[in-house]
Amino acid sequence: MDSDNPSGADNQQERSGLSDWLEGIPSDLGHYIAGFVEGEGSFNVPIIRKRYGSLPFRVTLSFNVSQLGSEMPMLLKTSFGTGRVRGRGDGVFYFEVTRPQDLEGTVFPFFDVYRLRGPKAQDLSVFREITSLVRSGRHLTLEGFEAILMLRSPMNRGGKRRRCDEEIIAALKAGNPQRPYAELPFEAKG
Repeated sequence: MDSDNPSGADNQQERSGLSDWLEGIPSDLGHYIAGFVEGEGSFNVPIIRKRYGSLPFRVTLSFNVSQLGSEMPMLLKTSFGTGRVRGRGDGVFYFEVTRPQDLEGTVFPFFDVYRLRGPKAQDLSVFREITSLVRSGRHLTLEGFEAILMLRSPMNRGGKRRRCDEEIIAALKAGNPQRPYAELPFEAKG
């Protein structure tokens, strides 16, 4: 079926809600948020232990920004129109988006318009690729899980991981879908 839309304008009507949202963000605010995320944000791929299932771990996704006080996290929640804000007892608040559909539908398009320009740009690129693998279900296979671990290895250079990738892979290979993780031959650290 031929379209009267100019090249590159396909699905414009379907994207109108997204473009309305992005167009509603003043340029100076969008660039401010991108700069703030460059300094205070992170794109994480935590690996979480789980009790039952075919794999003893699960891949989770998290775009988050933490700050002392709730003002900036609330501004981010309002600007993105998704995610959640939570606080700790020490006054640090987090803005966090974890749902793959919210990442792909809101966070990634935002950064397509308001690009990151520092080291976090590479983390975002890898995070997008991992999100795509999760959305496709590849994270539910040993091969997909290993690919995700390999992709995430250079991310968040300053962060400390609770378990090394080799330990996770060994547990995945030793896992038995009939047994809960508590019976597997390794113990939680930390």
